[in-house]
Amino acid sequence: MTGKGLDTLLAAAETLPHAPEDAWRLDLLRVALRIARSTEDIADLERANLAFKALPRRLRNPLVDRAAMLARREAERAQMTEEPEDAPKPGGLLGGLFGRGGGRPSRKTAKERLMRELATRRDPDDDRES
Repeated sequence: MTGKGLDTLLAAAETLPHAPEDAWRLDLLRVALRIARSTEDIADLERANLAFKALPRRLRNPLVDRAAMLARREAERAQMTEEPEDAPKPGGLLGGLFGRGGGRPSRKTAKERLMRELATRRDPDDDRES
């Protein structure tokens, strides 16, 4: 199991509603999952698996369902953050191909361009004065 899977299972165990008499079983699982997550050692992963298997079915099944729901939400959240990158960028076909955004040019760039044009352009009034 990956670290992300352990994190999801731990989050599910921490938020699972349970009866007071089942609290110690869930506490054992949480501790085993935290240790397994921090060490990622095979023996610790096996202990976490044993703690999970020691849970009665009335806890294990809702825990698995909750972990699946959390994993699904995380996958949807990750997909939502990836979608804007996949969307076509403004700026037409060539702008998208060359990675140039079609956004507004910055004011500083536009101002610099205007100043260059003004500096290089001859004023028709200057010709009459000379």
